[in-house]
Amino acid sequence: MAGREFTDRDVSSSPWVAVISETMARRFWPDADPIGRRVTLNLSLDERPREIVGVARDTPLFIGETNPQPVLYIAFTQRPPHVQSSNAGTRIQMSFMLRTTGDPLSAIPGVRHAAAQVDPEMPLSNIELLDKTLGRAFQYPRAFTLLLGVFAGAAIFLAAIGIYGVMADGVTQRAREIGIRMALGASGAQVIRLVLRGAAVMLAVGVGVGLAGSFAVTRLLASFLWQIQPTDAPTFAASAGLIVLVGVAASIVPAMRVLAVDPTIALRSE
Repeated sequence: MAGREFTDRDVSSSPWVAVISETMARRFWPDADPIGRRVTLNLSLDERPREIVGVARDTPLFIGETNPQPVLYIAFTQRPPHVQSSNAGTRIQMSFMLRTTGDPLSAIPGVRHAAAQVDPEMPLSNIELLDKTLGRAFQYPRAFTLLLGVFAGAAIFLAAIGIYGVMADGVTQRAREIGIRMALGASGAQVIRLVLRGAAVMLAVGVGVGLAGSFAVTRLLASFLWQIQPTDAPTFAASAGLIVLVGVAASIVPAMRVLAVDPTIALRSE
């Protein structure tokens, strides 16, 4: 976003440099340019001041991270030999991500040969496919998502059954009224419009209250979402559309049954 990235000139003997994230730039230098500032990290006893030479965009570092954290990048060639941490003598490791054509496993011998040409004593460990790495990292979020999806589907199914039962029972209870209207000359289309008009009012009130309640609890869901807004319009529209569709079907189907009955029989119904 600003400044430069690391180059081949950033070695241990040259001035030490660092690149920071945009969140770190906003937090520590909100009204100033961080380029050229110096920071000293508590990494090792022989740590030296590092000059900030670039600002990079925020990137999530952990699975499920929703709020970007301040991040500082250092060149691997300017790493301290040992890191002061809870585990004394912890060494910094380098990881490579390789993009291959064809079978990735077939490239491993070539990778080992290339690494041996650089340093024969440099061991290569933890070689695995990216799919496996991501699968292990996402196994728990995926399980939680699947579980939430099952509960959400069950809730929508139960809600649809309940709405259908309430709307159908309401139309059935109006069978006598419908019979009177038909006996007085009302057409089937007029009866259907009457039923749908009453259903529309009930559905509008129910969907409105449901959407208001959903918006009220979106803050509880914000911490579980990444790059998805809690007020995701397609999700709310699909849920509301499903409820409206069930409500309309629950009104039309019983009304069609009542229309198929002789008005004199409908008049005698209790």
